[in-house]
Amino acid sequence: MMFGLRLVKICGDSMAPVLPDGSYTLFSHAFGLTAEDIVLVEHEQFGTIVKAIARIHRGQFSIKGLSPRSTDEKVLGPVWRHQIIGKLRYTVTGPGKRLRTPNVKTA
Repeated sequence: MMFGLRLVKICGDSMAPVLPDGSYTLFSHAFGLTAEDIVLVEHEQFGTIVKAIARIHRGQFSIKGLSPRSTDEKVLGPVWRHQIIGKLRYTVTGPGKRLRTPNVKTA
């Protein structure tokens, strides 16, 4: 991450409709993580992915996509804190590509 920021283009529909395919997102250091945060994860099987934190239990984070078409939470499995490499700060989506801050409910 340069200057603590990382620009990521969303590829796929697993985070739609909040982050549709083709959206640009800006991630920063992942401090103060809570359920509902959208995070950048270095996943052992799937590589670098963007998912939402479903819940936190005993130092492990359950992650999930926001779309019913996303890979199932059970297949993704839990991830450890060191695998979460960023927290979503801003996104540019849709017609006109406006910058906005996330406001997501994943429960």
